[in-house]
Amino acid sequence: MTTVDSKVATQEILDNIRSRDLIKAKIVLRSFDHLDLQAKRRILYELSKCEDDLAISLLVSLAVSHPHITELYSTFEETILAKALNNPDIVMQYIKQESAEQLYYIRLAGKMRIQEAAPVLVSILKNSQDPDILLSTLETLGAIGAQETVGVIADFLETYNHLLLNAAIQALGEIATPTAMANLDRGLGKGEDTDRYILDIFGAVQDEVSFHQLNRILLKGKAGLRNYCKSILLSIGSKAVPFLTDNFGINDADLQIHSLNLLQEIGDDAALQPIRNLINSHPKDANVRFAAYEALASLSRRKGDYVLAGGLIDPVEDVRLAAARAIDHNLDEMLLLGIRNMVKRGDAEATRIIKTVINAGARQLFLGLVADRFFQGVAVDYLSRKAHPDIKDTFVTLLAENGMADLADQVSIRAAAVRRNTTLGKICAIDDSQMTLNIYRCILNDLGFEPVLFQYPAQALDWLQEEKPLAICTDLNMPHITGIELTRRAREKYSQEELPIIMVTTQGDSHDHQCAYDAGANAVMGKPFDVEQLGQFLKRVIGEKKNG
Repeated sequence: MTTVDSKVATQEILDNIRSRDLIKAKIVLRSFDHLDLQAKRRILYELSKCEDDLAISLLVSLAVSHPHITELYSTFEETILAKALNNPDIVMQYIKQESAEQLYYIRLAGKMRIQEAAPVLVSILKNSQDPDILLSTLETLGAIGAQETVGVIADFLETYNHLLLNAAIQALGEIATPTAMANLDRGLGKGEDTDRYILDIFGAVQDEVSFHQLNRILLKGKAGLRNYCKSILLSIGSKAVPFLTDNFGINDADLQIHSLNLLQEIGDDAALQPIRNLINSHPKDANVRFAAYEALASLSRRKGDYVLAGGLIDPVEDVRLAAARAIDHNLDEMLLLGIRNMVKRGDAEATRIIKTVINAGARQLFLGLVADRFFQGVAVDYLSRKAHPDIKDTFVTLLAENGMADLADQVSIRAAAVRRNTTLGKICAIDDSQMTLNIYRCILNDLGFEPVLFQYPAQALDWLQEEKPLAICTDLNMPHITGIELTRRAREKYSQEELPIIMVTTQGDSHDHQCAYDAGANAVMGKPFDVEQLGQFLKRVIGEKKNG
């Protein structure tokens, strides 16, 4: 071990400081670790008291040659920063010099936010090959936030160096000008982690360009990335509402549906009127109408929302069910009076309305209409002969609790007398929408199957470890675990022949459809669906299973 005389070393440092001999002082400081504690403290004290230019140069040299010193002396870096803040020209001088200390000075410029350093740092980015220098320079440019550096930073979005790529993304996010945010788009597609990092920045900045980019991912992104984008917009909350409602003016059904689903989850009343306006525009796509009514069913009450009544006569059953739930949520006397008049007609349309009210589980609306004789006749007949047992039990209890035990008894007695066919078998349906699960329950029951319903894919996967239904119907777009991921994991246990899987989606994107087939789906079915369509798909995939 090298032996150093601490007294001699201390005296040499003091002499070097007085003579401003930086070279000799730095040579002596190389032995700093071998000095005794008293000598170290004396030297640090003297360095902190000497002229700023000397102190900065020697303290930085000491920090670079002895990195652990900042851990031993808590105020060491603060001393350097305090002196540098009074002398930014000194920092600028050393940034330009290629030396062992250059990296430290680059980082120091970032802490000091020296705007004048931007041109020098840009030159370093263009000419240096040192990854550490490049990394720190990118970080410093982000901290400085100079708009004129966006172009050269954005060039690093093309790098294959993961650390430099992330540093460039972070720097652009810190500068956060519209140009910087628009450039971040170039970094997408480099990998899932990088994509999520960029989306996180869009979510943090929340400017118009960021919302535009999030919208683009919402529309065109792959299922996993699209769900992550949704989680960011959901976390933004009310601030995202104006941008999401603006999407109603864009002629793209998928974008409108995603926006409606998010507005439903955000739950801000500011979305109510734009959603009503959308319904009044009579969207051609039934999925848009369904999502709009479903959103209104979840948002806060507004009495007399007459636009909802029109949903009960929609040609698509799913939409009618969503409208019934929305009405139940917003029911008042005037709205109820209008629906009573629709039921009193006693025609086929009135019959469909009554079945819709029952299948939607619209309890308040049911009670408001049940005094009508025609309603009673259709309701008792449907509940006793066709309705799912759970739905039947729900309304029997509701009638009994509201002083209509005679009607409840009629349903129970007639239901007991009806000879039920043995179920054809279990069909598992997975969808994050409770409304859609209710639709599955009604349709599968009508088809003679036993519905097994899951709102959370993870629970379905656990169930599938012990059970094997005749087939699975799964939504594609679900949070946390998408339908594609669920299919992949189900295929680890069951082959396509053993367990057919139908992917159900509103998406018209052929890429998503191909991803579903690649994951092991047997078929892709569009929403909305009715008894006939779902029955045909199940007959086909179950028939293929038997033939196989």
